[in-house]
Amino acid sequence: MMKRMISALALAFIASSAFASGTVTVFTQGNSEPKTLTDAERLLDLVGQPRLATSWWPAAVIGEEQATVTARQQQQELLGRLAALGAEEDGDAAAAINTLRRQIQAVKVTGRQFVNLDPDVVRVSERGNPPLQGHYTLWVGPQPTQVTLFGLISQPGSQPFVPGRDVASYLEGQRLLSGADRSYAWVVYPDGRSQKAPVAYWNKTSYRANARQHYFCRFCRFPLARHAGGDKCRHSSYPDAADTGIMKKTHLLSVLALGISAACHAETYPAPVGPSQSDFGGVGLLQTPTARMAREGEMSLNYRDNDQYRYYSASVQLFPWLETTLRYTDVRTKKYSSVESFSGDQTYKDKAFDVKLRLWEESYWMPQVAVGARDIGGTGLFDAEYIVASKAWGPFDFSLGLGWGYLGTSGNVSNPFCSYSDKFCLRDNSYKEAGSVDGSDMFHGPASLFGGVEYQTPWQPLRLKLEYEGNNYQQDFAGKLEQKSKFNVGAIYRVTDWADVNLSYERGNTFMFGVTLRTNFNDLRPAYHDNSRPQYRPQPQDAILQHSVVANQLTLLKYNAGLADPKIQVKGDTLYVTGEQVKYRDSREGIVRANRIVMNDLPEGIRTIRVTENRLNLPQVTTETDVASLKRHLEGEPLGHETPLAQKRVEPIVPESTEQGWYIDKSRVDFHLDPVLNQSVGGPENFYMYQLGVMGTADLWVTDHLLTTGSVFANIANNYDKFNYTNPPKDSHLPRVRTHVREYVQNDVYVNNLQANYFQYFWQWFLWAGLRWLSGDHVLAVPGRKSCIAR
Repeated sequence: MMKRMISALALAFIASSAFASGTVTVFTQGNSEPKTLTDAERLLDLVGQPRLATSWWPAAVIGEEQATVTARQQQQELLGRLAALGAEEDGDAAAAINTLRRQIQAVKVTGRQFVNLDPDVVRVSERGNPPLQGHYTLWVGPQPTQVTLFGLISQPGSQPFVPGRDVASYLEGQRLLSGADRSYAWVVYPDGRSQKAPVAYWNKTSYRANARQHYFCRFCRFPLARHAGGDKCRHSSYPDAADTGIMKKTHLLSVLALGISAACHAETYPAPVGPSQSDFGGVGLLQTPTARMAREGEMSLNYRDNDQYRYYSASVQLFPWLETTLRYTDVRTKKYSSVESFSGDQTYKDKAFDVKLRLWEESYWMPQVAVGARDIGGTGLFDAEYIVASKAWGPFDFSLGLGWGYLGTSGNVSNPFCSYSDKFCLRDNSYKEAGSVDGSDMFHGPASLFGGVEYQTPWQPLRLKLEYEGNNYQQDFAGKLEQKSKFNVGAIYRVTDWADVNLSYERGNTFMFGVTLRTNFNDLRPAYHDNSRPQYRPQPQDAILQHSVVANQLTLLKYNAGLADPKIQVKGDTLYVTGEQVKYRDSREGIVRANRIVMNDLPEGIRTIRVTENRLNLPQVTTETDVASLKRHLEGEPLGHETPLAQKRVEPIVPESTEQGWYIDKSRVDFHLDPVLNQSVGGPENFYMYQLGVMGTADLWVTDHLLTTGSVFANIANNYDKFNYTNPPKDSHLPRVRTHVREYVQNDVYVNNLQANYFQYFWQWFLWAGLRWLSGDHVLAVPGRKSCIAR
């Protein structure tokens, strides 16, 4: 526990230090004596000095006096605890701790203020030119050309920066001391950001530096970079020590800092192709899965085609440890049914769902391991279970697994579960009913080993695959398939960040080709062009606001702050703003804008602003802000002397009576037209059926709590005339539901729904909605009778 506390303190110390700190004292490289500037009222008065015109601002650091005192206290406390920890250890561990302690002791720290110092940015950015008050120190200089090795290494020190050289190469010839993390480095940027860089044999990528803009640091655990042009150290924010597990007896505080001077820009060359999709969808080789996972948030749309099957799949990486895949398979050698009048010449379609869970991640010695199942909850045409391990070695990524079901039909090894029970030696290979989930056969029957390797070629977009599979293809739904070889080979070419093309040769006699389209939900950013926040330009107002002023405020509250039906009220020394947020999902943005709007024309004597957000005419929450505190923030507080904004969220407060009140009259009627696409996938008559139309919807607020809604649908085009399922089989006990859809779409125009809702708080925090509705394409369930909801 003590060591975790020390490591956390170490990171806090680094996060509050800098390689230098201004009434302003300015240190420039090459000048032994600092210069003192005493007339800088704002930041631009300092960074706009002509004598600093040649400075390299990405590496510049400004520190505040009191923050520097705090940072140096943290440094001394850290050194003391490191000394105590070193006394507890012996041998190599003690030597490593003492080496680290001496390096940290040599670092001179300061209380860095995180503010952009580039004069061009300071001039134009909002609140980018704060006042200066007290004593500061500024360190600036030209772009350095040295790299500094720092941490648990045999020879810390500086090296010349070499363009194009990757991170790991700077450590060649270095011996790692006890406890050093072998697998990762960190790249630390001048603005305090840090980035993890893999450098071990199993995860190394081409991570290079370009002497332009940022720090470039290589370390294992403890992130600390030194400026090559001087002995003052800068700081950044880094991963939580508790998460990285540093400062344990078995894994001592590991520091391998390769710091390209403050002038260096860390740049990642195009990443390897990385985990790619298999034939069935989901990360894998060709026919077999691997333990790899796609990046969290990734969605892949896949198509694969050979003589017997077409695979259409969508794979989603919901969590770092969970992969899910939905797949449709077109069996080209089978008809949908033997009745031509029912399904025509359409080929058989099968729907399946797959899941894969990561058991543990790869480390220096351990492989990544995952367990998964294919075709669960379906007909079981391709049902399989597996456990698989993956281990990388440079550009090679090896995998080895054990499979059951479709992955294990060759039975090249004994089922290990048979030793537990003979029941595991048998598996029901009959096809199941669609929609059923049956786990009784999981991990039953023959088992087979499978595996393979992926190779990342020197040509970055191209990756090659070789696999050995455990399926003998003698029980395929498409019929017995000839297999001349159990080895499959393939290649994947990344056309762009969002598209791959695949080509493979499988079973020794079959070509497979396909395409993968991908995106990542974490990377999606809406192309949203919003109005800027109102500038803070206060105008003095009397206690009673003028009508023209209030009209302007209400308009801005509606269109800039996103508050529908805004209302402004004044009672005593409090101004109330009320409305429904319809523009910003993050309501805090609307609060910021609303506060600025009212602050620009604030009535005299107002000390508190309360913004209450409504929903369906019912108050939800109030944000209360102190006017004096908000004024200080909007005007800009002195650098290094910032105070928290006095603001809090409280239960909704709506005054019953006020001295002043204005509002924009709410329209009680709303009407809108929307395009509608209704669709069905996987039907016997046609794989894809659709209906395209327009929906007209009208809302009427009868009272403040009673809302009535109605919608009318108008058909534009559909192909449901092909839908000929009108009479279910006589032996079927399943009531018809969606198969009534043809009757619903026969009318080109119909009432879609009529609805009335009454909204009121049932208790303090429970919203009650009374509902009465009628729908033109729904069948309502009636208690005690056989009925169902259709849609």
